[in-house]
Amino acid sequence: MDIFILILYISHLTFSDAATSNNIALPGCSSKCGNLTVAFPFGIVSDSRSCSLNPYFDITCNTSFNPPKAFLPSNLFSLSGSNNVNPLEVVSISDEHVRIKNTIASKCYNQTGGVIQDNRSGLVVRDSCFMLSQLNNFITVGCDEFTLISNVTDYAVGCVTLCSKVEDIPVGLCSGIGCCKMNFPTNTTTYVVNVSTLNFHEDVWEYDKCGYSFVGEQSAFLFQGESDLKDPNFVSRIVETVPVVLDWVIGSRSCNDYKSSSDYHCQENSVCVDIKNEDGGYRCSCKNGYEGNPYLSPGCHDIDECSDPKTNPCDGACTNLPGSYKCSCPRGYKQDRRNTGIYYCQKNSVCLDLGGENGGLRCSCKNGYEGNPYLSPGCHDINECADPNKSRCNGMCTNLPGSFMCSCLHGYDRHGRDCVANDTKSRVLKSSLGAVFGFFSILVGMGWLYFCHSRRKIIKLREKFFLKNGGMLLKQQIDSNEGGSVNQSTQIFTSEELEIATKNFSNDRILGRGGYGTVYKGILRDGTIVAIKKSLVIDESQIEQFINEVVILTQINHRNVVKLLGCCLQSEVPILVYECVSNGTLFHHIHTNGGAAWLSLDRRLRIAVECAGALAYLHSAASKPVIHRDVKSANILLDENLVSKISDFGASRLIPLDQTQVSTLVQGR
Repeated sequence: MDIFILILYISHLTFSDAATSNNIALPGCSSKCGNLTVAFPFGIVSDSRSCSLNPYFDITCNTSFNPPKAFLPSNLFSLSGSNNVNPLEVVSISDEHVRIKNTIASKCYNQTGGVIQDNRSGLVVRDSCFMLSQLNNFITVGCDEFTLISNVTDYAVGCVTLCSKVEDIPVGLCSGIGCCKMNFPTNTTTYVVNVSTLNFHEDVWEYDKCGYSFVGEQSAFLFQGESDLKDPNFVSRIVETVPVVLDWVIGSRSCNDYKSSSDYHCQENSVCVDIKNEDGGYRCSCKNGYEGNPYLSPGCHDIDECSDPKTNPCDGACTNLPGSYKCSCPRGYKQDRRNTGIYYCQKNSVCLDLGGENGGLRCSCKNGYEGNPYLSPGCHDINECADPNKSRCNGMCTNLPGSFMCSCLHGYDRHGRDCVANDTKSRVLKSSLGAVFGFFSILVGMGWLYFCHSRRKIIKLREKFFLKNGGMLLKQQIDSNEGGSVNQSTQIFTSEELEIATKNFSNDRILGRGGYGTVYKGILRDGTIVAIKKSLVIDESQIEQFINEVVILTQINHRNVVKLLGCCLQSEVPILVYECVSNGTLFHHIHTNGGAAWLSLDRRLRIAVECAGALAYLHSAASKPVIHRDVKSANILLDENLVSKISDFGASRLIPLDQTQVSTLVQGR
């Protein structure tokens, strides 16, 4: 018999060891890439078979490095430098998180305030199983910095750092003096970080020549004060020591939605955990008392708490149980919560741990019991029904172990501890009101969910249009010209701003129509009156040239040229925003009622001189020459002082200095 038990024990050990060692990756798949352990549902890409749950969890192991390096799928990337796209290098993988190498945005200056280095940073993990973890912070280091993190459409968070003198910079604190840190919205999958300056470091250059900004794990970064500002290796040190933390999930629905489908991957002795975020999803976790990989068959295996004398939780004998263990004391002892070997509390009593430095315990009878909790047989039941003061029951009292039950006679209802005559009409009215309010609450809840769902669809559609219409390219143009006129003049309006400005593009706001679109009168939130041109169509193949021309045209600043203030790229076709010139076109004044009385020869000559000067400016003085190509009286506007302004650059073209002939691109009238 003893031999049989020994064989079973050895077989159990062999099976457990095998399960433990092999329960990391799928059969035939490697689980190591350099120093990184890759456990399923992640898998190292293999030519022979699929080693991950799905392509979102693919890990590429690049063996050209020594040691090899692991990377996330190629459609996920970071931005660095002047728009370099980098693969995401994996630092570690855990049950909930993936940590990746960081990228740092920085800007450095010379002693006169000139920019000598300008690097941006960003991250794109959208359309995947990842999102930015709330373990991260948006961190800025420097003494003259204004930094901004945004995901193009949904949010923008800023951080400002200042220093009056180097002695005031605190160590270990990011409060705005030398260092600033902030949280950012949940469910973030994309961000871009830009570093700007308030005074070009002229007052702090002696001890702070650069500004830095990055997203990183909060617990991994400790601000070192002046030494961080002067450290020439600050960027490389942060890249190596402060990772970006990504949360990962499986799917986009709840555990209950997946349990009856093939997309449910939690194995035996594991639990499914719903992820509370906007996009849903779940993860699997071993039950208490079990360990292993909950995604691979046969699932999690029992932890033998009794096997290691160093971690054995029992003072007496320890017996391992599935998912738990049992401690038993020698004869003559009873188990104590504090494992002292002596236990005083008797039946129907509870042990109260006094805590504190000296510890100790006290016994007390359970609720509904009385007596001496230290003497056998312990506390006895209180018969509340025998004493009206204890039960305070004006109906029928029934004693129960440790409690009592009070019931009312027929025709009476329970109100607290009292029985009162029931009122059928009142009960029906209350039930009806409850049903009405319940139904109303459901309608409100459904309406709110529909509103949220619709708004989310609109936001995603606007983001799609923004990217399609060259939004990222325009932001890059603005950022690359930071400090120049384009950064201060070009405005990117949202669809919501322009809908409010035009009363949702109301017909009574139409100023004119053309073959390529409609012009509306708009009133911005600050009271500025503008002309908003909503185009009918745009050639998607020439978006890049369109954006380049918008950037240049916004820099044109001449009193006789209608100013292009900015654009909106969140609609299906781009919308242009111009200054509003309110006195109509020269064509209208010439051809209405035989010509306006004020339109004398002198005034006509003045208008011609103004237009000629504006065209000369466009051809020769602008940073890039602009050929209008459609100058006519219908495209010359007059303001309230009858000053002429050339408008409608729909057929215009920017002319590189080394070219003399070009073809038309931007169009609209």
